[in-house]
Amino acid sequence: MITTEKIQLIKQIIQSDDRFQSKINEAISYTGKESGHSYASPMEDLVREILIEKLGAKKSSKDRSLADVYLDDNLINVKFGSPKMQKSGKPKYGQPNMCAMKRIMKNFYKDSTIDSYYIIKVNLNAGKYSIHVFDMLDYIDYLTWNSGTGQIMLKENEFYKDVDTFVPNFTLEEKKTKIKELYDFGCEKHILLRISQYLEDSGNSERFKQELKKFI
Repeated sequence: MITTEKIQLIKQIIQSDDRFQSKINEAISYTGKESGHSYASPMEDLVREILIEKLGAKKSSKDRSLADVYLDDNLINVKFGSPKMQKSGKPKYGQPNMCAMKRIMKNFYKDSTIDSYYIIKVNLNAGKYSIHVFDMLDYIDYLTWNSGTGQIMLKENEFYKDVDTFVPNFTLEEKKTKIKELYDFGCEKHILLRISQYLEDSGNSERFKQELKKFI
């Protein structure tokens, strides 16, 4: 786990780096479409580089690793986003991908090889930026999961509304229960949707219903 003091140090080191401030200013000045997408990779690469250079973080040697970098054996994934502004002047947040549910279920829920999964979330909103460093497993109530894509996603509207006041206090077992519930709900929703679509469109619905009874 990363201490509160270390989290503050991470934020301070990122924000005090001239390269980070320069990249933020570039993103603010960007006039094209989808600044969040355009600056996501460069910003995320830069933050990883800062963590490696100044905090001794280690980059994973594996392709498609669960973590971008490891800091004192803690897994850290870096994310950058910039919401679209609505006509009302309010930001329109989305549901960005955090990581694959399959890996969290294996490494956290089943094998217990990890007990946390940290996100560094850099957000650029109306010319101002914020940095939040948090354990995703403390914020399971702010997550959703799409069984089709397999990706855990952050419900940004709810997250940014509560992040400055929310105080996590879940035990490890409570977190495991919550992630399993999220997994089960996502699986059931996806399976029931596909069954509904099949029964509606297929001429073999009666045969399928008989096959389905074998599993119930």
